[in-house]
Amino acid sequence: LHNGTLAMFEKQGFQRARRIGKHRWVVERMVASGA
Repeated sequence: LHNGTLAMFEKQGFQRARRIGKHRWVVERMVASGA
């Protein structure tokens, strides 16, 4: 779990997944498999 602004995460390639509060979002990003 990390905290930061939504814009900061979006600049790093994260996308909004779901809203969990009035001003809170779960963000997600796909990463390549290490295999």
